[in-house]
Amino acid sequence: GIELIERRFKPEEIAAADVVFLTGSAAEITRVRLFDDKVNNQTYHFSASDLTKQVTAAYYQLVGA
Repeated sequence: GIELIERRFKPEEIAAADVVFLTGSAAEITRVRLFDDKVNNQTYHFSASDLTKQVTAAYYQLVGA
């Protein structure tokens, strides 16, 4: 399976992530492509990966979309 961590993250923790998603009833599942940390004047970019495709496909299979 895929490890899921649901909690508040610090910007520096997000910078170390391989893949970042936002979820919600309106956004469903949305890949984060860019995170702009204005406090530390840093911009972090996240690429699409096989994990991105796997999570998105599993989500849409689950909700029947």
